[in-house]
Amino acid sequence: MIDNKSLENYYKKYFDLLIFVTTDHGISQEIGQEIVQEVFIKLSQYQKEVPSSSMKSFLIKVTRNSSLDYLRKAEHKKRSADTDLGKFSTADSFTSERAQSIEQGARIIDELASKKGADIFKMHYQDDLTISEIAEKTGQSQTCLRVRLHRFIKKHRERIQARHNEADEREIK
Repeated sequence: MIDNKSLENYYKKYFDLLIFVTTDHGISQEIGQEIVQEVFIKLSQYQKEVPSSSMKSFLIKVTRNSSLDYLRKAEHKKRSADTDLGKFSTADSFTSERAQSIEQGARIIDELASKKGADIFKMHYQDDLTISEIAEKTGQSQTCLRVRLHRFIKKHRERIQARHNEADEREIK
């Protein structure tokens, strides 16, 4: 078992090396310090399982893996932000096919607007109300609303997929 003094000694001994591992992956020194601190928190959690003879390799491996996890999360956030902002914002990437897809999607939503569940869909996604807020407003149970919303979205997806399949078949011919 590692005591606090030993943990502090390991921190002082390997801190610079572990910062180098993080910056070698292209991570800033500031973020690298946070990652190294998290590595030592993990060490305190797994201290019984790590023999002192393997401490250096354990710390390097955990720092490397934590750095890679950080980079993966950052890339995922970047992709999500790009998707959220909309891929159609630049004139170069906006094609007539995409315009037609957007137009078809809008038509489908209009067609489904008269369908059961459209009111819940609009309140939840357009008006940004939670299911519990919608339940209070309509007097229906949250379970009922979730089921209706799920069915509406499923039906909507099926119709979009069918239209895409039809468009694909027309392109093949």
